[in-house]
Amino acid sequence: MNKLTHSLAAKVIAIFLVIIFVLGFIGGIVGINYLVEYNFYGEPFSAVKENIFEDITREYASRLFYDYFPVYKQDSSYLPTLQKVFSTDNTNFLYTIKNEDGEVILSNYNNQEVQLNRTYTYEEGNYWYGEEFNDNPEYVKGETYTIDCYVKKPLTAEDRYFTVEHWITIAYSMRYTLIIVTILSFLIAIVLFIFLMCSAGHRKGKEEVIPNGLDKIPFDIFLAGILAIAFISVALLDNIYSWTYYMSITGHILIIGAALIMTVPLLLLAFMSFATRYKLGGWWKNTIVYRLLYSVYKVIRR
Repeated sequence: MNKLTHSLAAKVIAIFLVIIFVLGFIGGIVGINYLVEYNFYGEPFSAVKENIFEDITREYASRLFYDYFPVYKQDSSYLPTLQKVFSTDNTNFLYTIKNEDGEVILSNYNNQEVQLNRTYTYEEGNYWYGEEFNDNPEYVKGETYTIDCYVKKPLTAEDRYFTVEHWITIAYSMRYTLIIVTILSFLIAIVLFIFLMCSAGHRKGKEEVIPNGLDKIPFDIFLAGILAIAFISVALLDNIYSWTYYMSITGHILIIGAALIMTVPLLLLAFMSFATRYKLGGWWKNTIVYRLLYSVYKVIRR
């Protein structure tokens, strides 16, 4: 055991493995929470798929009404772009928008075979129409529209439905395996963490505990620096996440993974430094707070 705790290579490998298993554990917790939310453990695959598809359909319907429909009515220059997005070649989402009289205003549905259908109602906001508010403006009451939404059967376009169906098929088949992997990741990460705490301060060919350059920095200053770097890293990645709100699920997973890869080594560094200082004894004496309090104590004593 001493050979391992004194080996730099063993420490580096252990740090790398801790990062991997912490990522696995956190990813497993997030995954299990998602599976529980959509009742992967209590409903058949068809019901799970229908629930998730319904959420996607509602999002498509909202985007259709609030983004595409106003552009369509105004005949904006942006119309060709949205027409392409909602064309049957690029999406499995089919729709029919009807006004209050039941008249079809806009549609890409042509009696195709579907696997899901939902109907949503949207209301336009009321507004005043006129060049100036005091220039006898006309009050216009917003209309109510009904959107009949459908999902193709089979899926022919590589859109969100297509991607989600692929991943939930895998997730459903591995839903219990994920629990086992998450527990094992947690246990292995704990064992490796304990090993790193035991090996902190030990070097090959030396029996005594030897601090490195970082261990000589006042611990409160060192810890504040670590937390500041971690906070800045997470804040930067959070901004990237907000800028890329509509990116794919894979993209979001990569951003979250990058945040963990940046913060976990910093936290390990802080714990290992504390372990070294603890073994040396009197770790609190090498802090700015202790030095200030001790100086005040000496002044009062005099």
